[in-house]
Amino acid sequence: MTKSILIVAAERGLGLGLARQFFDRGWSVVGTARQGADIHDLQRIGDSDPSRLATAFIDVTDAAQIAPFLSSLGDRRFDVIFFNAGIWGASHQNVLEATDAEFAQIMLTNTFARCGWPAICWKGSSCLVAQWHSCRHTAAAFLSMSKAAWNSIGQAKLH
Repeated sequence: MTKSILIVAAERGLGLGLARQFFDRGWSVVGTARQGADIHDLQRIGDSDPSRLATAFIDVTDAAQIAPFLSSLGDRRFDVIFFNAGIWGASHQNVLEATDAEFAQIMLTNTFARCGWPAICWKGSSCLVAQWHSCRHTAAAFLSMSKAAWNSIGQAKLH
């Protein structure tokens, strides 16, 4: 049976690189992006076997989008779920200059958004979170790790 991965935020950077690597190793890949994001590079990954690549648009900070997305997956199980969604925040990159709105958006996206995702982990998937998260779910199989930690163990999981 083909292994599968869900990569939340797969349209560029680390998410796109992971999508390419897993796809090239024969995995089925579901990659998400925010509405309006350019997903052409992600879609091109599946050119050789379109049946192994699916894409979806979702804003992980919009609770109204999470349940319909999870529902669209039906009973599908993933061997790995990689939650890569995150934002840099304002261009000034200075906590002393950040407005309340900027700080709130960073916290919502980078910390609390992943708290709405445990239901998919309850289906028996291994959830790899690319950034620290503050929520704890006893029923979910969340494994928090930095991107560097993922890189150090990723090769073993790919084979």
